[in-house]
Amino acid sequence: MINTNYKIKIIRSLQGIKKNEFDLLDINSGYSSYEWLIAIEQRPFINVSYVTVTAQDGKLLMVVPCYLETEPYLYSSYNTRDILMGSDIEYQINKYGSPNQIEDFKKNNVIINNCIGIRPVKSLICSTREGYAASANFLNMQNKNQLNCLTRKVINIITQIGESLGCTFISFLYLDASNNLFQSLISDKRYTKFRQPPTAYLKLKWENFDEYLDSFSSHRRNAIRRDIKRYEQGRIISSIRRLEELSTSTLASLLNQTINKYEFNQDKSKSLKWCEDYINHLKIIKLPNYVFIALLDEEVVGFSLWFHYRDSFLGRVVGFDYSKLGHTSLCYQNIAFYYPIFHAIELKIKRLEFGLGTLETKVFRGCGLLQNFGFVFSPFINKKEIFSNVEIIDEIHNQELSHLKNNFSCPTYSTPKLNE
Repeated sequence: MINTNYKIKIIRSLQGIKKNEFDLLDINSGYSSYEWLIAIEQRPFINVSYVTVTAQDGKLLMVVPCYLETEPYLYSSYNTRDILMGSDIEYQINKYGSPNQIEDFKKNNVIINNCIGIRPVKSLICSTREGYAASANFLNMQNKNQLNCLTRKVINIITQIGESLGCTFISFLYLDASNNLFQSLISDKRYTKFRQPPTAYLKLKWENFDEYLDSFSSHRRNAIRRDIKRYEQGRIISSIRRLEELSTSTLASLLNQTINKYEFNQDKSKSLKWCEDYINHLKIIKLPNYVFIALLDEEVVGFSLWFHYRDSFLGRVVGFDYSKLGHTSLCYQNIAFYYPIFHAIELKIKRLEFGLGTLETKVFRGCGLLQNFGFVFSPFINKKEIFSNVEIIDEIHNQELSHLKNNFSCPTYSTPKLNE
């Protein structure tokens, strides 16, 4: 018999929930934390609602953030149309895809655009914004049948909200297979499942940095030691600072260079201003932080920013001055990997979360991968062609994972629990 003595509410801010009550939920990432979600609420143009479930006695059972997004987006990481068109695996498609797969992708993307039409896409997205992690937090309930029943009810409510708002897509993004939402969505015939890029984690099981190095083959261990030695023999000096101590304009300029060099095809004239706003936003997040910086003649020429949540480090953003560093400084490898790993081991941190992308670089340094999935429903476009790329996306992810396993002995993780 399912206990029905609970209340489902929709609220517009977590300010109405006490942090100590929220922290009793089963939170698997700092990107799902109270501090992170509260800070995201303060971002410009954020339209968020939370579906909450409480027991009869007032105990908080579930919180699911829902973000209403309308094109154009600054990034395509949460744009469901772009995701279905392969935007978040463009590099993998070009590297691992066969000529036939690439050609099929191009043809399918024309079909997807024709199905959707020219109007801006409105999406209701259930996922942690700017964190690439499942956003839903649940109390670890003993009665699993009751938990599953509540989860299905919440999914139905979110679906109804998306339909009432006229959303082209209702999406649950960056879920892993152990998430309660995943377990319910997998049997929901309205939603189509697809693979998303995996998250890279490094589980720290060593007492010191030398033990970390000893975990590798002699070839890889020697390569890492050479990277560190060459870096330390140069003119660059490394240091650790707090984010609030550093100039927003300096960090924004470095981040802007990295964005323009590697990541996004946005209007570069707007990029620097966006970077400044983003750094200022990161400064309001009430989580402890560490910024590993590279100094050349007392000028900051590189940085990586990490937030500390419970027993985990979250790698958030990096930036470098490539013109001053040159091609042989090895600044990225040291500032983004070796120094944070060394410091985290010293602090007895249990894991580092390196996020998405550049997986070869991360796996080479010991990271394992947690596979992410998305689920999407389109209430108003009853055409299966909008999901025509899903099978190819799965194949591309399998090809990349096979490459990483064969070349780097890359482990795959189940959901990494905090405080274990």
